[in-house]
Amino acid sequence: MRYAGAFLLATALLTTAACQQATRHAAAQPTSPALPALSASAALASSCSGCHAATHAAVPDLGGLDSATLSARLATYKYDPDGTTVMHRLARGYSDEQIAMISDYLATETAND
Repeated sequence: MRYAGAFLLATALLTTAACQQATRHAAAQPTSPALPALSASAALASSCSGCHAATHAAVPDLGGLDSATLSARLATYKYDPDGTTVMHRLARGYSDEQIAMISDYLATETAND
């Protein structure tokens, strides 16, 4: 019984010392600048850039397309009952409102490039 009490006391002391050391170490680390917050539209559209960048020759670049064209194309993918491509699966995951947000964002961003 005496050993169990000593063990618990030693464990508590070691835990306290480790926590204090971790706190001092964390305080000594330089903080990184905060990343800018993305708008909801930008966050949704960010997944498109993985494939639809100007550097990918096999996948069409979205630059220069207006919002209505982008929305129509995404809706075609979303509502095609026989579609089995990655784009069909991705488009089905977005609501109509999200598709409009993505289309508006991409049309604005690519027009400003």
